[in-house]
Amino acid sequence: MEYSQNSSWGYNNSTESIIKTGSDVLTFHQFVMFEGILNAARAVISLLGIFGNTINILTYISMGNKDGFSLSMTLLAGIELVHVIVIFMRSVAYGLFIVEYSTQFVTWFPVEPFGLYLYFGHVARLPYTTVVLTTMFLSFARCMCLSRPLQFKSMFTVSKSICVTFLAIIISVGSYTPLLMTMSMELQYDSRINSTRVIFWVTAGREQVRIITWIARNATLPVSTQVVIVCCVLHMSKKLQRSLNFRLYPQGFSQSTKATVLTRLKTPKLASDKTKANVLTGKERRVIQQMVVMCIVVIVCDLPEILISLASVLEPTFGFRKSLNNIYLAVIGVNHVFQVVNTSINIIIYWNYSSRYRHNCCLSKLYVLDTRH
Repeated sequence: MEYSQNSSWGYNNSTESIIKTGSDVLTFHQFVMFEGILNAARAVISLLGIFGNTINILTYISMGNKDGFSLSMTLLAGIELVHVIVIFMRSVAYGLFIVEYSTQFVTWFPVEPFGLYLYFGHVARLPYTTVVLTTMFLSFARCMCLSRPLQFKSMFTVSKSICVTFLAIIISVGSYTPLLMTMSMELQYDSRINSTRVIFWVTAGREQVRIITWIARNATLPVSTQVVIVCCVLHMSKKLQRSLNFRLYPQGFSQSTKATVLTRLKTPKLASDKTKANVLTGKERRVIQQMVVMCIVVIVCDLPEILISLASVLEPTFGFRKSLNNIYLAVIGVNHVFQVVNTSINIIIYWNYSSRYRHNCCLSKLYVLDTRH
């Protein structure tokens, strides 16, 4: 079923006007097929993410939230769980829309599925932005503990971690709520089914609100978090490399000349102090490696968001309800795949880098019980 811009529907602020907004590059039918593939991928990944983040929450609770880092990891898993649940609901909504679309709206639902699909896509931005901000805080905290361990290690308490998480939530909600308030699901007449039902609706002033909030929502937050996380990754990687060099130091020391040995023995205290300052324990090294991998995942998965914002600046017709609306929605679909991967993959990272996580993970306990029987 193809929707033409010459339709007799007339302009309105509902999904009908969004659907019939298109371009010669990508038809709405092509978008539906392409997004259907992406939607299936997001549904599977989000289901795995719901399972994984539930395991993460249970595991970190069993480990005890005695310090700020442990509590932050628990809260991070909780926020990620909210995000993957919203994405799964979005996938279900799109699946129901496919039912309507394939039957040419002979079969339809009281609440418009495509409208829910669009609305959940905007709602998902709130928990996802909070996830990125929380990860930025964790990476910054790790860097501070590496640079000034005695000064900063005791500063990241449980109460401060809660405050930082709530601050991240406030920033996320504050940056996106104005735009979210310009859209809703309301009972209106839908000419596609010749009846009234709850459909997606946007206000006439949405574009003005989008322009006003764009700097904070699409420019400042994504770019600043990327810069901070990249700097933290570079610092932690440098620390890991320095620690590795000092681990290899004894081998070179044992092969050095007698004169060099005597010289180094004259300054044992200085060498000892320098070694303590640079050598990390095995546990500390794994913790930093885990944080580095988490940050790299965020950097890669958040990059499409920045590229989309840049593209919308370079090409004004690339946007929601503009000439390149269908391409924009298709690219947003790809972006949501990256984002749901980001919020679903941490269980693999924790399992590979944290022996304490593996020991306390409920999956490990179930496996032990199973082998005993």
